[in-house]
Amino acid sequence: MKYRYVEDPPFEKKFKSICKEAIAFVQRKMRSYLTFTVTLIGSGSRNMLMLNGKSKKVDLDFNFNIQRDKNNLLNNPFELKRIAINAFKAYFKECDDVAVKNSKSAITIYLGEISKYICSFDCAFIVEGNDGYYHKLIFDKNFQRYIWNRMPHSQDHFAKYEWLKHHNYIDKIEDLYKTKKDVLNDESSTIFIKTINELYMKYGQK
Repeated sequence: MKYRYVEDPPFEKKFKSICKEAIAFVQRKMRSYLTFTVTLIGSGSRNMLMLNGKSKKVDLDFNFNIQRDKNNLLNNPFELKRIAINAFKAYFKECDDVAVKNSKSAITIYLGEISKYICSFDCAFIVEGNDGYYHKLIFDKNFQRYIWNRMPHSQDHFAKYEWLKHHNYIDKIEDLYKTKKDVLNDESSTIFIKTINELYMKYGQK
């Protein structure tokens, strides 16, 4: 099935608001352990929510960019994930239809139905390494271990995106992202990074 964009601004606003309120609660709960900034990434960051064919499933992706680690949780990722998952569960404790799961590369919150759409959002912990690349916390289920996995092409990603946006290449970002989404079996955030890098190599190097 081909992907298509959601064209429902009131729904998008409501969906993002629900996610951001939950994330703000988790930030406050975790403040004594570590601090992080939150970035809405992938297609959702450009009001480019997508549906797969006739499916009503839609999701958002957020990065938790770790700024200050107060309790050495970077070296104790099991505890880091446990604290975050418990904070999300505490926020949604009165919502029987919400499920919080530990997925491979994120915490996935299944919200259920919102305005006829089936909604979920992913929250991934990332940290900028000394090599200038971003590293994402990955759960290897086969070996029951966590890995800080370097994200390919993530070096200077935000600067490249801002350059393309400033030079009015947003339409090209949307078109290329949709094309890649149709053919690549990968995470939305990874596809978005590939899109930005390909366009920057084509236009930003001139």
